[in-house]
Amino acid sequence: MSASFLSPLAVGQVVTDETSIEQWRTVFIIASIIGGATYVVYQIFATAEVQPWNAPRPVNDQLEEESEILKNANEDINIIPKP
Repeated sequence: MSASFLSPLAVGQVVTDETSIEQWRTVFIIASIIGGATYVVYQIFATAEVQPWNAPRPVNDQLEEESEILKNANEDINIIPKP
C-alpha cells in the first residue's frame, strides 16, 4: 500500500515537464523500486496465522432439544439402505 501514496509524491517532485519521457521513466523506476521494496518487507515480516481477534467465536445458543432434533435428522439423512 505504500507505493500507492508514495508514487504520486514522487511524481510531484520529479515531473516538472509532463511531456518529458525521461522524467516519466524516472517516476516509473521509483514507483517500481517502492513497490518492490514494500513487497520484500511484507514477505519477510508477514504471517499467515489467524490472529486471536479474528478467530471465530463458538456460538452455543441452541437448546439441547434442538441439538438432538438436528442430530437425529442428520443421522436419518446419512442412512443408506442396504440392497
